[in-house]
Amino acid sequence: LSSDIQGSDVAQTGGKGSSLAILNIVAGVHVPEFFTVSSAAFKEALHQGSFAHKLSELQALSDEFKASRTEATRSGLFKAAEELRNHVAGGGLLAHTKEQVAQAYADMCQRAGVAELPVAVRSSATTEDLEEGSFAGQHDTFLNQRGADDVISSVERCWASVFTDRAVEYRAQSGVAHTLAHMAVVVQTMVFPAAAGTAFSVEISTGFPGLHIAASYGLGEAVVSGEVTSDEFLFDQHRGAPSGLRLVKRVLGSKACEFVWREDRSGVDQHPVSVERRQVFCLNDDCASAVASATVTIAEMYRQLFEYEHIDTEWAVDADGHVFFLQARPVVPVTHEGLLVAQCFERPILRGKYALPGAVHGTVKMIENFEELTTGQLVIGPDDIVCAVKTSNYWNQYLSQLKGIVTVEGSPTSHPMLIGRERRIPVVIGCSDAIERLRPFNGQRCTLDGLAKALFRGEQPLHSAPAAMLMEGFNVVDSTAAAVSEDAEVLELLYQMKRAVRDQDGEEFVWNPSHPVCECLKFCHLKSHRRALELLQECIGSTVEGDPSWSREVQGKIGYNIKFRAVLLQAFESCSVDQIERFLELWHEHNKLFEHSVSKFENQPTADGLLVAMDRLTSLFAFKFLQINAREVASNRIAVLASERGITTRHLEELKQNLLLRCHDQEDNRFATALGKIAERVKLIHSGSLGELERSDPDVYFMLVHLASEYKFAKNVDIAEPLPLEPLLKKALQEHGTATAAESGADEVDFFPDEILLQRWANVEIMVRILHSNNHHLSWRGQTRIKVAVEGLGLQHPWDSSPEQLAAMVDLVSIATEQVIEAVSYTHLRAHETPEHLVCRLLLEKKKKRIKKEICE
Repeated sequence: LSSDIQGSDVAQTGGKGSSLAILNIVAGVHVPEFFTVSSAAFKEALHQGSFAHKLSELQALSDEFKASRTEATRSGLFKAAEELRNHVAGGGLLAHTKEQVAQAYADMCQRAGVAELPVAVRSSATTEDLEEGSFAGQHDTFLNQRGADDVISSVERCWASVFTDRAVEYRAQSGVAHTLAHMAVVVQTMVFPAAAGTAFSVEISTGFPGLHIAASYGLGEAVVSGEVTSDEFLFDQHRGAPSGLRLVKRVLGSKACEFVWREDRSGVDQHPVSVERRQVFCLNDDCASAVASATVTIAEMYRQLFEYEHIDTEWAVDADGHVFFLQARPVVPVTHEGLLVAQCFERPILRGKYALPGAVHGTVKMIENFEELTTGQLVIGPDDIVCAVKTSNYWNQYLSQLKGIVTVEGSPTSHPMLIGRERRIPVVIGCSDAIERLRPFNGQRCTLDGLAKALFRGEQPLHSAPAAMLMEGFNVVDSTAAAVSEDAEVLELLYQMKRAVRDQDGEEFVWNPSHPVCECLKFCHLKSHRRALELLQECIGSTVEGDPSWSREVQGKIGYNIKFRAVLLQAFESCSVDQIERFLELWHEHNKLFEHSVSKFENQPTADGLLVAMDRLTSLFAFKFLQINAREVASNRIAVLASERGITTRHLEELKQNLLLRCHDQEDNRFATALGKIAERVKLIHSGSLGELERSDPDVYFMLVHLASEYKFAKNVDIAEPLPLEPLLKKALQEHGTATAAESGADEVDFFPDEILLQRWANVEIMVRILHSNNHHLSWRGQTRIKVAVEGLGLQHPWDSSPEQLAAMVDLVSIATEQVIEAVSYTHLRAHETPEHLVCRLLLEKKKKRIKKEICE
């Protein structure tokens, strides 16, 4: 028994005991007091009586199983292992070993001043925690053991765990002889932590050389066993931050349960974590930084002693904030050579918190009950992507062949990650809603991409990503890469695309080929350049000089002088982030105003209503010009800030992607909420009929029409197609009470929490992209809706006139409509329909076939 054996003597103390001896000599690293029952005691007991003979029989059966891999040989192997296990657990320690353990424990109790000091009795096999393979989790550990009898019993049970089914099969598959599997046992003073977890000196899923921490409440068993999805912290240790570490991101985990020690007897219990505690991080940033800093020190020691490239550690933080380290070991290498990634631009079915890189096609295999495997109801095949709440060592014999793993819970050291690293398969874990989302895809072909931490529907294209290319993403952002392009470079490209021309005065003009030159819209486009200057002045609060002649008709298109771009760009370059954010708010307001004006004109076409709608369409065109400059300036500011702060290209892109996902989720949540409100109202009238809904509750019917319009717009459906009212009503009724917020996890991720200015500029760039997309579809859809409404009045070819001329014609039609109303039979009126609506409807129905044909064209 010893606590001071040389750390490199793994043969005596096992992997865990060896690492604790090394940690004990690392300056500034705190390790709870411990002693080790050396492997010599285990080997001595093995040579007593018939034990050696039984071990030889086990090895023979193991060799037979490895050769045949049949159920019969597996059953024989497990039966022999059970006999050995029972023999050891029933009193494997020799008398003099028991005395030594009891005395060492009594000495610890005396030094601590506690009669029965709580200790952890931890397996420390001589074959575990090696660089070639971790064997982590194969053997048992017993926490919070009190009294000499419980400690001695726990040591015997640790020895017995050498012969569990999972350990025996693992050694057989790994080619490790059972006669060489010797067990040391660590007896260590318990730390009663407020939080505990693991810390890696590398981000496993990407290979980024940062400090990656997984943490959860209570004892670390919740993290290492994969019972919870832990909180995540990623630090960058190479960028010269004041503390030597920069917090790159933190991810809020579910932390659904925690392991808590018993106060009055040996053992621990699993308790649920309250919702309030789950919604906050279990570590503050300072405490996480302290764990990361100590891990850097430990990694350097291991690098000097053994030339290990990376390590992972287990740690605990007590209620006073003191950090204790309980283990360190080399990380099983993950190669990125020949790595496949998916080339997919659609939204994934789900995303996870942790992953192992690689991409595969496979068939989703849902396993919601482990008994389905043990009873043979389900069999995992070589082409399956297994989806479960979690996996454990008890799954090992069923995971001999598969394509990948997806789990609801998990952490970087949990079982599926160990399986993935050793078998070189992609793994995505910490997918909070995996079971619900994947049920409809059970048995279907999908694509699992570990680098993206996502599962996609169907077989997406896969391509090889060279390791060098992946590592380039960890270079610091180049601030010159996003520099504003020179006008000469822009013009040269535009001339090549035949979108630029020099007029007789030597002025150069460019144009957008999508802008049609019809009389009505030409006025809007020509006014939009002047409007852009007005809007910019409203945003930044200063005068921007401009020339109305900068926009004109050029070669059948609406063009603008290249000098116009320079003026706008110069104005934006002087803007603060506050001013740009005000610009985005104004843009969003104008989009809503345009939508409102179009809807109002559709319901009641008037001359004034048409002019208002066309004027607001002019503003939308103006924002199209402005957004290019706003986005270019935002990108440049982001690049400069990221470069100054030593931020990597990959993490900057992840920040932007997370912001984009957050916006998508917010939109999905808004849609689900609106759908739920409609469903509640529909339920009140006890009807699922669209016609009855229109008659009984026109307000709800209008809500459905409005949502259907947005749904079509969001899904990019052909605007000439009918609104999907029936499918949407059916969806509302089916999902009544079940429509929930989207759970991609974007809201739980916080990138660069200390870099507020960078976050704001990144959000500006993302919002410009989203608003520009909305603006484009909204303006085209709005034009069509105006045209349909005007033609519904009987006016043909409305775009052949200026807005003012068209307004005058609408006014004349309105007067004529009033005269027609007097002659219309009111018996044709629908419920809640005005006479004016009746006339418009009759005219529209008469022309609907021709109108739909023109819309499609």
